[in-house]
Amino acid sequence: MKRAILFLAAFMCMLFACSVRVHTSYDTRVDFSKYKRYCWLQGCEFTFTGPSYLDDKKIKSLMEAAVKREMSKKGLMYDDNNPQLLLDVHEAVETDTAFIYHRTSEESVFMTATPPQEVLLTKGTLIVDMIDKETGRMIWRSVATSYLEKNPELTEENFSKGVATVLKKFPPVAK
Repeated sequence: MKRAILFLAAFMCMLFACSVRVHTSYDTRVDFSKYKRYCWLQGCEFTFTGPSYLDDKKIKSLMEAAVKREMSKKGLMYDDNNPQLLLDVHEAVETDTAFIYHRTSEESVFMTATPPQEVLLTKGTLIVDMIDKETGRMIWRSVATSYLEKNPELTEENFSKGVATVLKKFPPVAK
């Protein structure tokens, strides 16, 4: 019975570790329906900040294309001449350590279990900020955090899924 409970607890931890946590905040006084055009924050040049090993042309182009596709689905056009919104995209990656404890069937509850297995996990965070160009105020931010596969595939589909997740609640529904 105790073994089944330990297995269930380990499984639930693994299940939750694979989920994506998204936190979105925005200025409730803003009418988001007025925004139709956007550009990147840094002089309408796409910048993607994150660890140096992510500073890669392929990664930047996949991320830029994914953001443009998702914003287009939301009815916003990319316009570097007359944007109303300025977008800024950030990626953070950090390493976490988890310990998995194993026990053989011969070990009782009171005996010392075998040494724990150390597992390194990679945690990724994607942040998208939106600034009203006219006022210069940040009006919307979404942060998505998840544990990543050991060697995630750098595919268009994976980038699209990540960006769709972080922009899921944009634009906010008027109350």
